[in-house]
Amino acid sequence: MVLQYYAHVRESANDNKKYQTVAQHLTGTAELCRGFAAAFGADADGELAGLAHDIGKCTDAFQDHLLNDGPTVDHATAGAMACAMRGNRYASACVAGHHGGLPDFGNMRTARKADGTFCGRMLKGREERYLERCGESGAALPPPTVLATQGLNPLQASFWTRMLYSCLVDADFLDTERFMNGERGRGGYDDIPTLLARLQAYIEPWQQPKTELNRLRCEILNTCIRASSKPKGIYTLTVPTGGGKTVTSLAFALRHAVEHGMRRVIYVIPYTSIIDQNAQVFRDILGSGNVLEHHSGVQFDLFDGAPAEDVRKALATENWDMPVVVTTAVQLFESMYAARSPPGAVSCTIWPIASLSSTKRRCCRCRICGPVWRPWLHWRSNFIPRWYYVPQRSRHWTTCCIPMRQTVL
Repeated sequence: MVLQYYAHVRESANDNKKYQTVAQHLTGTAELCRGFAAAFGADADGELAGLAHDIGKCTDAFQDHLLNDGPTVDHATAGAMACAMRGNRYASACVAGHHGGLPDFGNMRTARKADGTFCGRMLKGREERYLERCGESGAALPPPTVLATQGLNPLQASFWTRMLYSCLVDADFLDTERFMNGERGRGGYDDIPTLLARLQAYIEPWQQPKTELNRLRCEILNTCIRASSKPKGIYTLTVPTGGGKTVTSLAFALRHAVEHGMRRVIYVIPYTSIIDQNAQVFRDILGSGNVLEHHSGVQFDLFDGAPAEDVRKALATENWDMPVVVTTAVQLFESMYAARSPPGAVSCTIWPIASLSSTKRRCCRCRICGPVWRPWLHWRSNFIPRWYYVPQRSRHWTTCCIPMRQTVL
């Protein structure tokens, strides 16, 4: 039986190897996950998930896999069982799927060991004594606490679970990245108050309009700025083309975010042609390093020698931690409803949910139909009372569409 359990190994100079212990990885992940999940009141759940997610690495079998290239080992189920024993099935599901994706729950009465469902994996783990075979990780799990999901209906609980999952996946990846690759250039953005001050300086010359059209634009702008001190909720901006909606809505969103202590503005637009225009306006006002444009039409190449700014934006696509994000409805839906972590380094699926819980959302309206309408209605009826967004309405579109680690998250 090994006395020291390792989570990761990296090659260093002169073929020397550096080792990260399981205890170091669990505590580092738990600290990050707790901080991410605190944004939606799930700090204790985030800490539990972070401390439990890799305790299955404390086995001879996994150490043989890591150190001697032995067979692949299921190291997630043991941590999921530990969470379930503390009465937290939501954290348990997140831990079970932190590599392969959130599993289907299955049926506790009919589950078999061969099933890939959550219940099947728990049954196999109990019969094969996964948890008992684990050595001491060196990171004690916290005692059971009151579940943050109390009072949520099933749909709300499902989204809450996705957000917690996003927090765990992001925290796990970031702690691993920190050990394996060191500092890669994440972060370093201006905060929302700084961006608001920059915007105010930009629009200051507008306050002396010389034409009737500009006078009306200023009136619209100042009305929205005054309205930004109102409580969180749903707001619509109905202005014809040429009325200055792009800057006006950004002014509202930044001011509203400052007013309510929110950390991020996510701008959701249905068409990439409009995104390109608006994103460029935002970059001109706020600085390129504070605006992430993320959709299928934007690719970041992480080749050797890539500019530091491109690297930072590529990394930001993984978890949307920039203060202003401009994206499409498709990308947003994929982030909300996907059930697995990204297969590659540059992907937005799931992780950004952790970033959405403290976000002021702006969106255009467009026509929508078919299978995406029901998820949007579910989102609108269940999440608006807890996480808020700001839709924009133009006279060119008629029906509402855009919904919200991940968050988180």
